[in-house]
Amino acid sequence: MNLKNRLETDESVDTTSLSKTKTNDRSAISNRVTLIPLSVIESNPMAARKRYDEVGIVSLADSIRRHGLLQPILVKKINQSFFDKPRYLCVAGERRLRAFQMLSRDVIPCFVIKSDQFYLNELSLVENLLRADLDMFECAASFLYTCVAEAVTANELASRLSASQTDVMNKIALSQLSSDEQLFML
Repeated sequence: MNLKNRLETDESVDTTSLSKTKTNDRSAISNRVTLIPLSVIESNPMAARKRYDEVGIVSLADSIRRHGLLQPILVKKINQSFFDKPRYLCVAGERRLRAFQMLSRDVIPCFVIKSDQFYLNELSLVENLLRADLDMFECAASFLYTCVAEAVTANELASRLSASQTDVMNKIALSQLSSDEQLFML
């Protein structure tokens, strides 16, 4: 089967030496890098990051063009119907996805995750906290959303994220500010 046919049937085309990762009982990340067409990957509407630095994405695209993609993005298959064309949700790696789109690439290397929605939100938040700074209000809104959606306390969320409890609680408090107050602080 040629590469084009393998991509159309959503088969893994490049395996790595990564071992299967099982982070907890709620998820499993494939140990295979799968090339997935950009046209079937959707942005995550629940992602923590709402604003993207275009200059940073141009810089990332240039780096990818020169050196290749160093870390595949993380996606979840969102339709399971045999009859429908596969669709995926970008869980982690939206900046890399945008950089690939900017480069007019057809496919992007991905790890496919099978997990519940709450854990996907947690992974997305961790990705953004560790990879590139969210502004304080994006972070605050994401912390608050996760606490409410998963019915967890700020202390439990801090523990899950390996973050300071004080930092999480202070950021959640920021989400109570009005839009004008938030704009003034930025």
